[in-house]
Amino acid sequence: TDKPVAFFSGNQCARVIKTQSPYSCGHLVEQLPPTSTWGTFFLGSTGFDGQSDAKIFYRVFAAHDETVVSVTCNSSSANPPHYTISMRGTYHDFVIDGTSPKTFCVIEASNPVLVIELQSIMGPVNWLSFMSLVPPTDQYNNHYSLPFGNSKSLFENNYVTITVPQQYFDRSKIYVDGSVVSTLWLSVKCSNGTICGYATTVSAGHFVQHLDRDARIGAIVFGTGEYDAYGSPAGFHVGSINTCK
Repeated sequence: TDKPVAFFSGNQCARVIKTQSPYSCGHLVEQLPPTSTWGTFFLGSTGFDGQSDAKIFYRVFAAHDETVVSVTCNSSSANPPHYTISMRGTYHDFVIDGTSPKTFCVIEASNPVLVIELQSIMGPVNWLSFMSLVPPTDQYNNHYSLPFGNSKSLFENNYVTITVPQQYFDRSKIYVDGSVVSTLWLSVKCSNGTICGYATTVSAGHFVQHLDRDARIGAIVFGTGEYDAYGSPAGFHVGSINTCK
């Protein structure tokens, strides 16, 4: 185009799990960030894991040919095999068994990729699904304002998953609404065997921050109601961190 434009992609009535009823589809649409903002290192969300029938899906898009992707999870039974995306502009899907409690994964790629996470659980009436971009750690911010607080919301259950690269992790300096995060932090090792990230999920607040202003953390918000679910990054930088031909 000769002027700036935005692109959105997804499906207005998608079934993440093939056995879902067609009446329990989810509105799964995201704005696509430009390829110059894609990254090579991602910390996956914990989300709805640990619940019966929970499934966590990841879709990884490649910006270059012959992109090698490795996935390392803190539950060895959930580790998918390493794989290569041979052609740019194409993607690979893999599934994590979300019934295992607190499964958290690291995704590493040899070239820039876009990572999308989809989750689905059985709710009180039907399947509840959401889709969210997973920002690369290079696009993390220091603090986020969270989109919660409306008592009239249709979503009764609201959460935020906080992810922290190893070099920025200090449990005494990560706060939600002015109080230090007290929930259990999960760690996961990279493919080289060293611990490289931490994550935890807490009930919705209004503000999450790292007290060290030079530190970077990630945040993905999600929630459920009786009939629907939602999920999205709480925010992220969109700086140019790579070049794509």
